[in-house]
Amino acid sequence: MPSRTCIFTSFQREFLTRYAKEHGYTNLKILVDDGYTGTNFNRPGVQEGFDPVKQGLVGCWLVKDLSRFGRDYLTVGQYTDIIFPSYDVRFIAVNDGVDSERGDSEGMAAIRNLFNEWYPRDTSKKVRVSLHQRGISGKHMGKPPYGYRCDPADKDHWILDEDAAPIVKYIFDLTVSGKGPDAIARILEDQKVLTTKALYAQRKGKPMPERPYHWAGQSVAGILERMEYTGCTCNFKIYSKSYKLKQRIPNSPEDMFILPDTQDAIVSQAQWDRVQERLKLEIEVTEEWLETQETMSADVDAFVALTQKYVDVPELTPTIVNEYIKKIEVFPPDKSSGKRVQKVKIYFNFVDDVEIPVISEPVVAKSTPGRRKTA
Repeated sequence: MPSRTCIFTSFQREFLTRYAKEHGYTNLKILVDDGYTGTNFNRPGVQEGFDPVKQGLVGCWLVKDLSRFGRDYLTVGQYTDIIFPSYDVRFIAVNDGVDSERGDSEGMAAIRNLFNEWYPRDTSKKVRVSLHQRGISGKHMGKPPYGYRCDPADKDHWILDEDAAPIVKYIFDLTVSGKGPDAIARILEDQKVLTTKALYAQRKGKPMPERPYHWAGQSVAGILERMEYTGCTCNFKIYSKSYKLKQRIPNSPEDMFILPDTQDAIVSQAQWDRVQERLKLEIEVTEEWLETQETMSADVDAFVALTQKYVDVPELTPTIVNEYIKKIEVFPPDKSSGKRVQKVKIYFNFVDDVEIPVISEPVVAKSTPGRRKTA
């Protein structure tokens, strides 16, 4: 039976390669996760190593130290204490003196894992404090959006982009006139306005995109949402709940930092407000339309199922009528035209009301002595 693989993850492959060979491990597989944080166990190298572990092909997992394997002490402990032992995988952290074959009677591995997690947590806290201080100082925390560029004399100050700023103003004007993002995108494309990506590529002398004038409605909508076009600084628009979570969540306006008049405005505050009103409205109309369509689809499906149920019925019964029909309106007959006209309106279950074509018949007159009767 061939020997099982020894897997190791490290930034110092020479050190671990030498260690593995000195201790008799020859069937080696090297996993490297350069550029990935240790708090993330979805790193491609680590995930690549877990597959052969589950197949029973790994005999030893070797790392320089526990922090190189991960900095989330709960997840590291789950692998070292539960997952690796269940697949009979020996785990060794060389510099920490951790070897699952010898056990961990003093519990030092758990303590080291805890300290390894405290490091990124403390670093994250310090970074957050630094970013917060920068944010409330009035300096922009991101790159300038389409329409602005950095001032060559002061990189923290934005100045108008002479090519893009008029396009931003044009987009806002079109929105106020009643055009939606998709319609505006088509107008810009028809007028051969370079997209953001194409404009920047042209300036840097890089290859132009295949469709340099093809604007997307989503890109237009993104421009219309940027408050900075009113001339303000807007920081803390998004946040994360934890340094372990990469998901960014939109912040509420009251938790943002907004400082007016930090650069030249492209649109007025009044125009920006008007555009936002037109947009939340478009969202409400779209959501209402989607809800209506979903309801109609469900109703049609129910109606079709009911029809299939009674497709071969020989006669109409009260039960079938009650299942199909919600109510029937019979209007008074109208004989003013010389014909008896009877209007009937049927409301079916699951579908809209249906008007039955007008049924009419001639008025038959019978004469009797002394009176005239109309039937």
